[in-house]
Amino acid sequence: MQADITTVMTVQEVADHLRVNQRTVYRLAATRKLPSVKVGAHWRLKRTDIERWMAGQLEENASKETCGGGQKAKESKP
Repeated sequence: MQADITTVMTVQEVADHLRVNQRTVYRLAATRKLPSVKVGAHWRLKRTDIERWMAGQLEENASKETCGGGQKAKESKP
């Protein structure tokens, strides 16, 4: 079974899609925060993985907002 070539994106295509700098995509890929694979010297990313990652990021940010921003309450000292 052969995958549709349009489902695999380059760093430039992902950067354009997410409207961020290429360096941001490289950094996220290198730190494994963005689902990607390195083929030789080049990073490749699947469109479906990027869409799923983006949805997860939006969900995570929404839950932080509803839970008080993810910050711990300060303890009062007696």
